[in-house]
Amino acid sequence: MNRIAIQFLIAFSALLGVQSTPNDGLSDWQIIQNWQADGKYDKFIAASINLSHQCQGAPDSFLEIPMIIHGTHVLTMNGHVLVQFGQENFQSFRSFYGAPRLSCHLILDAMEEGADNRVVWSVVSYTKYFARFNFFPRLIQSSSLHNVFSEVLHVIGAGAAMVMALFSLTMFFGKVGRQLTYSLALSCVFAAIYFGLSTAGLFGMSLPMLEAHRWADVSVWLSIGLFVNALRVEGLLGSHFFRFYFVNVVVGIVIILFGDSGDVIQLGTTFPFAASALMLVILLVRTIGDILTGSQIRRRRILHAWSLGSFVLACFNEMFVVSGIYSGVPLLPMGFMAGTFFLVLAVNERIMEAYAERDYLRANLEIEVEKKTVELKKKTNELESAMVSLKSTQAELVQSAKLASLGTLSAGIAHEINNSLNYVNGALRPLEKKIDQLFLKNSSGVAIDGGERKKLAQLIDVMKEGLNLTLEIIKSLRTYTGLNQAKFNDVNLRSIVSSSLTILKTKTRGKIDVKVDIPEDLVVFGSVVGINQILMNLISNSIDAMDNGGELEIGAKVIDDQWIEVKISDTGRGMDAKTQERIFEPFYTTKEVGSGTGLGMYIVRGEVDRHKGRIFVESQLGKGTSFLIHFPVTGEVPSMEAG
Repeated sequence: MNRIAIQFLIAFSALLGVQSTPNDGLSDWQIIQNWQADGKYDKFIAASINLSHQCQGAPDSFLEIPMIIHGTHVLTMNGHVLVQFGQENFQSFRSFYGAPRLSCHLILDAMEEGADNRVVWSVVSYTKYFARFNFFPRLIQSSSLHNVFSEVLHVIGAGAAMVMALFSLTMFFGKVGRQLTYSLALSCVFAAIYFGLSTAGLFGMSLPMLEAHRWADVSVWLSIGLFVNALRVEGLLGSHFFRFYFVNVVVGIVIILFGDSGDVIQLGTTFPFAASALMLVILLVRTIGDILTGSQIRRRRILHAWSLGSFVLACFNEMFVVSGIYSGVPLLPMGFMAGTFFLVLAVNERIMEAYAERDYLRANLEIEVEKKTVELKKKTNELESAMVSLKSTQAELVQSAKLASLGTLSAGIAHEINNSLNYVNGALRPLEKKIDQLFLKNSSGVAIDGGERKKLAQLIDVMKEGLNLTLEIIKSLRTYTGLNQAKFNDVNLRSIVSSSLTILKTKTRGKIDVKVDIPEDLVVFGSVVGINQILMNLISNSIDAMDNGGELEIGAKVIDDQWIEVKISDTGRGMDAKTQERIFEPFYTTKEVGSGTGLGMYIVRGEVDRHKGRIFVESQLGKGTSFLIHFPVTGEVPSMEAG
């Protein structure tokens, strides 16, 4: 695994054009030992004779020494150590990214008369991948600020990350989702661990480089992974992309945990870099697009853009520095803290928006409640209107279907019964003549006595009465269904009442005393079908209201020369006020389930309205009910088909 890691990393460096030693600066330095294995690690040694002479010409200058990531430096002169940075066995170290500082005064103090006064620079690299540098040590006018950025920033970042973790945990707990709160807080905790381990010597920790490298790089990927999860919870990253990124991070962490050398650990650290950089760039571009198009909340999206932009710059800087493309200092602490800070501000902005909305609702609660109440009442009225319309439409459909079915059935029955009755009626007259002949003499020549003749005459009369009754019922049935009588014409009220009573004769016989007071010539301009529906339903209801018998009065007269009043009164059980208010509602009935549809009185009301009339009800519990229907004597009523 170590060999594979070294080959991959060295090939990666070669692909980027990174060299192990620079081409310039060789005039001042002589390479004594190029990068060669020295036990477990690689070592580089170079010496400079000119450096001491240069310091004599500029004694206030400083020697700038290049950074060797995870490396150690020792500078000696005449057998004396001028400066040492880290231990060559890497059992302890100062920092991952630091470099030693050396002033010309130290070099001048170490010079000896008669000696060659060479400055020997010895470097040991912790990994073959990091066995490289970009320039040879050189004199500069002022002290290098490299360690300020590479070490001090990491120390500050460790403290700031812990503060940010506590802030996120205390400020956001209970105000946003737990996943977002814990992701931000733990991301800061693991970042603090990484920054602390990368400068372990400055914190007084004596750790082997291998273990510090391992746990520092695990921590940095856990930190970045949790930060990316916070972006997902904030809605910036889709679940599919996050799963792809999560797999890359997990693979990298597994390689780091089981790596037995610095190169294997670095391979695991390098593995998720490409996915991270690609993902962050895509998110940044998309967020900037949202800001420009105004498709998202602008202020929060701007904070998201700052967060992503800080992280993108820090990641690319870290990638360029670690890979050796560019000689600079790692700015991950600054990028991470800035990215987390702006993301925390974006989350806080969301909380403030929620609080502002809450305060607005509190301040305008009564207004909002009143507004919602008005809207609710409007919706309720619309619903009630729709229900009434639906019930009316349903009732009309039921009535139409009922009349259509009844008309078809009645026509068929009337036709068949008429055919049969015609046979019977045609046979009665010849039968009478035959009996008259038999009165005179039977087949044996003996005359039939008068008593037998009387019995036969009575039987013939009964047959005629039954036949006439059947014909009358058929006629009434045809009148009730209004076959060929759907249009508005002059309708004889007495005839329609008689037809209705004939049909209902079985329900009134023997228990209800019916009185009819309607002039023979009283007519109403209307539809036979409609008026039949009115009278039949009212008379039928009156009969049903008199369970133990009673009196039914039906009368009609002209009042005020403008209205024809029809009055139907019974001595039944009567109705209370609540029932009287609802009797004309469709599907409302006081009868038992299965005994009524609740459409009778609704149909009555509809037909009365269609005839330009009006209807009144007078009722008392236990005393009976009276219905008054007024039809206009004159007036133009449009001709219309029965519904």
